[in-house]
Amino acid sequence: MRVKLAIAGVLLALVGAGFYWNSQRGTKLSETDTILIGDFANSAGDPVFDGTLREALAVGLAQSPSLNLISVEKVGEALRALGRPVDTRITRDLAPKLCQRLGATVFVTGNIFKDGGGYALKLDAANCSGNDAVADSSSGASGKGGVLHALGMAATELREKFGEDPASLQKFDLPLERATTASLDALAAFTEGRRLVRDKGAMDAVPSLKKAVELDSRFALAHSNLAVAYYNLNQNALAADHIRR
Repeated sequence: MRVKLAIAGVLLALVGAGFYWNSQRGTKLSETDTILIGDFANSAGDPVFDGTLREALAVGLAQSPSLNLISVEKVGEALRALGRPVDTRITRDLAPKLCQRLGATVFVTGNIFKDGGGYALKLDAANCSGNDAVADSSSGASGKGGVLHALGMAATELREKFGEDPASLQKFDLPLERATTASLDALAAFTEGRRLVRDKGAMDAVPSLKKAVELDSRFALAHSNLAVAYYNLNQNALAADHIRR
């Protein structure tokens, strides 16, 4: 009996060690593998994080020339096919169902929570076929102003665990607050503008995109999206003005 218990204990230890090794080492993705980006569990309770962190994570991972992210448009189509609204939160429970419909390889979800006077962030990547963890990363910020930088660091760590070449990581790794904005409020307005473009059209999106560039005049992504919105509304002079910025 003692021998059987000892063997069982060894097997459990090996399984646990394998899980730890796998999540620490990660899983190398090929150029044909695709990634579904899910939502963050906002355990911190601040509404400014809702949607914005997912948007920022997409920008961070999209800096990689070797990762293929599934577009929000395709995700919306898959949600409609499942009979769900296009703005449905992609939780860890829902992600595997979307994965099957989209033919994705892995999905990534996140969590942000208060940690003393600051914030802690965690990213989890799981295999779509078996919902098994394949990689994770984490980072922390001393205050709200450092959350985007911390998220960028966690995204870089995840890219490394997905097998991206170190030279590529060094070349294509703009700090997230520079790739987007250092202002969470500006990012929230931008995220809302992007949602409105998809759901209602350019005219409805312009006020939110304008708010984003008013909050951060150097927010290049917001300027480019606002330029496209104006172009689609045949307001070419305004579009050209924001392209120049």
